[in-house]
Amino acid sequence: MNLKDTLTAIHEKYDNPFVIGIDACLGQSSSVGSIQVSDGPLKPGAGVHKELPPVGDIHVTGIVNVGGFMEYFVLQNTRLSLVMRLSDIIATCLFAGIKEWNRSTLLAAQE
Repeated sequence: MNLKDTLTAIHEKYDNPFVIGIDACLGQSSSVGSIQVSDGPLKPGAGVHKELPPVGDIHVTGIVNVGGFMEYFVLQNTRLSLVMRLSDIIATCLFAGIKEWNRSTLLAAQE
């Protein structure tokens, strides 16, 4: 409901922020449970034909169910446990990546 305002606030508060868009999405049955990292902005709501602004410099998507037919109904009947498991993995990976980036930045500054 407040995506546009939130993006505006981020760009007003930070100079040239690097934004990572994260969302669940629908995909092929063989990809359910997969996580994809892609260059460029995320297009939220595309699976249910919503018009929302693009988000991020890169984006991470967790494929939570099969797309292609009755997407809104499919999303409403997606296993929450899968969504939570994928979100835990994504959060853990982002935390580890940021922690490693901070460590390497500190080591480079000491050299």
